Amino acid sequence: MDVNEFTRKFHEFEQKQVRREDWEIWDTVRFEVSYALFYPASSDHHIKKGKSLRSVIHRGRFLFRYLITRFRRPDFILFSSSRFQKQGKLQYDPNIEDVYRLIKGRKLCFETYFTTNRYEFPVVFDFGLLLKHKLLHARYAKKYEKRFPAYLLHRLEAEFGKSIEPAFITNLVVRYEIEKKHYTALFRRLRPRAIFLVQNGIQKGMLAAARDCGIPVIELQHGLVDFSHLAYSYPQDIDTSKLILPAYFFVYSQFWKNRIHYPVKEIVVTGNTEAATIGKARPVYDLTIIAADIYMAELFLFTDGLLSEGYTGKICLKLHPNQGGEIDFIRNKYKAYPEVTIIYTETSMKKVLAQSRAVLAIQSTSIYEALDAGVPVYILTKLDYKIHEDIFEHPSVCLVNSPSEFTGKLQTCRPDAAHGRFFEPFDAEKTRSFLEHVIS
Repeated sequence: MDVNEFTRKFHEFEQKQVRREDWEIWDTVRFEVSYALFYPASSDHHIKKGKSLRSVIHRGRFLFRYLITRFRRPDFILFSSSRFQKQGKLQYDPNIEDVYRLIKGRKLCFETYFTTNRYEFPVVFDFGLLLKHKLLHARYAKKYEKRFPAYLLHRLEAEFGKSIEPAFITNLVVRYEIEKKHYTALFRRLRPRAIFLVQNGIQKGMLAAARDCGIPVIELQHGLVDFSHLAYSYPQDIDTSKLILPAYFFVYSQFWKNRIHYPVKEIVVTGNTEAATIGKARPVYDLTIIAADIYMAELFLFTDGLLSEGYTGKICLKLHPNQGGEIDFIRNKYKAYPEVTIIYTETSMKKVLAQSRAVLAIQSTSIYEALDAGVPVYILTKLDYKIHEDIFEHPSVCLVNSPSEFTGKLQTCRPDAAHGRFFEPFDAEKTRSFLEHVIS
């Protein structure tokens, strides 16, 4: 069963099996449940390290900054994920950058990605939430262990042939309840005019709190969204009043808006400056392999096979920001191959694409960035590759199943930057006008 068939089956299950009164609790767990049902468990290649003195000092500074924020009421609260680096090791979130610069007034930005580097904008970490998770988890686990409807677990196993452990569900429900309680108190105290959010799908507690406090939430697209991304894909003909969603969703272009059924009040095409930017540089890599932790087993097999077959081109293995714990393992694995370069977040995807003659991936937003830049794309036909089914006929896209098939198609994929754009530049005037209309 491919990813699109699975999504259709999942939607059908929701329409037939989830009772109307249970949709709110189901919405708090559905994305993680779908992920556990479809994706195999990834191998653990993390190499654990102790906290450095610099890290401890950094956390101390952020704790002090967090305590100060308790006494300042912001006009806007933002939730960012600064997973990328600019030159000089400056962490930033390209998805929130445009809006952060556009909105005027006092801003409080909660960061969700910790490093010891400097950040582009003043950010804080929510130590209060971390503390509540530690203090309340055990008590809430007892309180809510029976809250999730047992019939849904039984019917999920009957339908998909895979059991979901009750403890897994309880942890998700507990996370939701703790975060809802925490953010309800925070929002009532700070009373922001609006909340801007990056990385939805798991912040249901925060969204519920904002809804109960009457604060509009605007989500900003952070990557690939489509029919098979179940954080952004809901079945037709359900009671959407029970769903826990932001009010508005800002997307990169009309292409992305057309790909999802995400029943928010309005999906707005605002564009994004960095996503629409096309870099230019001298080619360095013959092939860039775009990685992510859930794909590493397949990508290791592909890369190792390519090397064993005598491929002589220069390879870049571009890691996902969530692979920080795997860097040492992967670098050690390929240290005997000078033609293989491992890049984490120290170099942006835009720069790597500009230096690449071709890219290969199973599934990634960067596939569309590559096509916009005129870089040929090879899609490895494994796991959820059919997420990209809508571009299989693109003249710069080739499907490959093995290293030998890849080398056999090297002259087949040709650059074609004029086939249509997937990302539009940020429309500041349109965005400003919309925000003035919906934010009091």
